[in-house]
Amino acid sequence: MKICPIFKFALANTKGEEFPVKLIWGDEASKSVTKEDGYYFFREKLNGTFTLFKNDLRTLNNFDIDEEIILLCYISYNRLSWELYAKGKFYYTDCWFNQDDLNVSFSVREFDKYSQFLTDIDREFNLIELAPAAKRISYDKRPCLQIYGQGDSSLGCFIGGTYWEQSCGVVTNESELSNKYRFSFAGWIWNCNVTSPREEFNGVYIMRRENYNEQQIEDVTFYKYDDPTKVFKGEYNDNGGVNPFWTYAFYDNGEENPALEILSIGGDFPYDVYFPNNQIAVTGFYDMKLWARWFLGDIDNFDGQTTFPIPDEDITDNNLNYSKVVRALNVPVYINDQYTTHPTQYGLRKDSQVDYYLPPPNTDKNFIPIGRNSWGDISAWYSFSDYDWQLEVSGRENHELRDSYSFADSINVILQKLGTGITHEATPDYSMVLYSSLSLFPNVGHLFLTQNTNILHGEYTQPAQKLNITLRKLLDTVCNAYNLSWWIDEQNRLRIEHVYFFRNGFSYTPPETIFDLTALKCPPHGKSWAFGLNKCKYDLSNISAQIVLKLQDKQSKVFEGYPIEILAAYAKDGAITNLSIECDTDIDFALVSPEDINKDGFTLFACDKNGDDYSVRYVTLNDGTKDKLVLQNGTLSIYFLAANYHKFDKPSRKLLINNEEVETIGISKNKTQEVRFPSIKDLDTTVLIKTEMGIGQIDGYTISLNTRYVRGNLKYETEKVNRFLLSFGSRRLID
Repeated sequence: MKICPIFKFALANTKGEEFPVKLIWGDEASKSVTKEDGYYFFREKLNGTFTLFKNDLRTLNNFDIDEEIILLCYISYNRLSWELYAKGKFYYTDCWFNQDDLNVSFSVREFDKYSQFLTDIDREFNLIELAPAAKRISYDKRPCLQIYGQGDSSLGCFIGGTYWEQSCGVVTNESELSNKYRFSFAGWIWNCNVTSPREEFNGVYIMRRENYNEQQIEDVTFYKYDDPTKVFKGEYNDNGGVNPFWTYAFYDNGEENPALEILSIGGDFPYDVYFPNNQIAVTGFYDMKLWARWFLGDIDNFDGQTTFPIPDEDITDNNLNYSKVVRALNVPVYINDQYTTHPTQYGLRKDSQVDYYLPPPNTDKNFIPIGRNSWGDISAWYSFSDYDWQLEVSGRENHELRDSYSFADSINVILQKLGTGITHEATPDYSMVLYSSLSLFPNVGHLFLTQNTNILHGEYTQPAQKLNITLRKLLDTVCNAYNLSWWIDEQNRLRIEHVYFFRNGFSYTPPETIFDLTALKCPPHGKSWAFGLNKCKYDLSNISAQIVLKLQDKQSKVFEGYPIEILAAYAKDGAITNLSIECDTDIDFALVSPEDINKDGFTLFACDKNGDDYSVRYVTLNDGTKDKLVLQNGTLSIYFLAANYHKFDKPSRKLLINNEEVETIGISKNKTQEVRFPSIKDLDTTVLIKTEMGIGQIDGYTISLNTRYVRGNLKYETEKVNRFLLSFGSRRLID
């Protein structure tokens, strides 16, 4: 026979002194266990009104009017031993005083192990003053290919298959580009539009040169973009220096004689030309001249050439960490005249409100836009060649960062400063996902952080002295990056795990223990306590159509990644969930473009360990299907994080991650059911509950102090109800 528990109470002060009291409470007295919004841990609170009488009023009066009073509730299941069941806090001014009946009533506020912690978590500290153990890690300064469209206000920066655009001065002088800034001529692309009586000659024509001499006027040849057998030629005749002119002709399929008669016109070239007699128009002349160079560290020779110091007044002044440049040879440039009416990241075609640029239709390469400000009917693109990859590796310069701190040490020194007795260490007991290997995810590696100026200032002699940070920011940064959540366990350990751990009942494997509500019988009718509770609804009010992971500052394209799309009709159109990762991770970008990085922030590294040495991890993406991406610190790019850690516990079966459709692993639980049943002991919130609806997860409950009757909410995966029964008499209509 099970015995209902009994309770006793005491008032306590902040010194830990306890004063036993006798309380009276009503049927409404209960303990609620609710999940903290945005987290997976639960908060406990005593509910109801409690009343003190006679001698216990003296105990209450011993507290000052502004003193915190703690109510301790103890429980006994055998009348012999007692354990702390719940606690709350109140102040003298919260009480109702009844002088006629000589009693005092009060209700308590929430007060548990999280109460003070959730206040302290926002206290700001200078992490460097707290002195976590400093570690040395190594990273590479990598060669950066820079491609410039003559006359543009930005240049493209390319490292490891990814890119970004950097502001620069506008330069139109070819001599300066070549001799001062050390660019090589990478290509000259002209395009024009032809209309004529001959339909087969109409369309876009391209002229492309690998070499260019601005001092010499040369003949030009344009090829029809979609049919190179159609040729438009322009021949220059200086006419002895008097009234020079151009002659034009259209040729078909290599024929020597023109398919359309030769046309002549004086003046300069190119510009729009119209020939009324022949009903021919050549219009829309547009050209772009592309230049390229390698941006290097302190390297004397590269690609068989002697390098040059970066000029004092370079085309960009965002160059603190690099010291040498050299002309880039044999840069592969691709062109495309195809468009789409669907919006793309590359923008609208020049002089169009409906057509968007597209990369060349080659599925074997990753194409990167170049010279975008110079695009007309034709867009220009770059793709890394095998030779570029070899060059990049040969030009890496290894550097040592002397002042970095492990994530675990940084957490622990803040916890020690807070003085809460809560601990965190770099062991699987505190986080299996961060400090061990799990088959569900790629290994995280060893996480370190450093103040940004230690990276941005190159070979620094004086390390940064200030890194203001809160515990919440540090936790949110790593948790949002890897799709994790934290809680404090019964041993006062700050633990961190992936969200998949919580949906399985605090386990990465299927739970071994399930509370079977269908086996718990109700005495009056002998049926299970699950009977008559088979009602559910969907709580989809907060389902966003898009999840955006965002790093603190501008990064290269792959590190910025793409939004995660929830492919479900019930997702709210236009609703966005933003997950801020308040740090920087793109080391290559920070080194090349230091002025674009917040000087007061920090950079997070994922490192490999070799003996006692730590080095920033490289990752290769898309290898074997497209041109590979070789990213330093790439496991902390949004592209990698989204693909490997954020496909779990989402509200739809399908997701769009990195513009590819993927299956969700573990659909999130947004189908809710209310249950009611008796329980002598409180529920274990980590245990799943079996009902006639399926296997549910506790989302919160309230248990009466008097009757031990539970009212709780369970959550199930956001899927169709497994069985929906309509009965008419004894006949089952739907099964």
